[in-house]
Amino acid sequence: MTKKKSIIMLLCGILGCICFGCGDRLMIYGDVTHMGSLYWLTSGTAQIPE
Repeated sequence: MTKKKSIIMLLCGILGCICFGCGDRLMIYGDVTHMGSLYWLTSGTAQIPE
């Protein structure tokens, strides 16, 4: 395996982790009932029960 191929595989792995992390955050904390701006990306965190 070449060094270039290893770097490409590492970057693809990092990108995949970011995509999974963002998707999980949107599914758990996102408030999809809000329409318009990016407010719904973070508004759901205040509604998590203790």
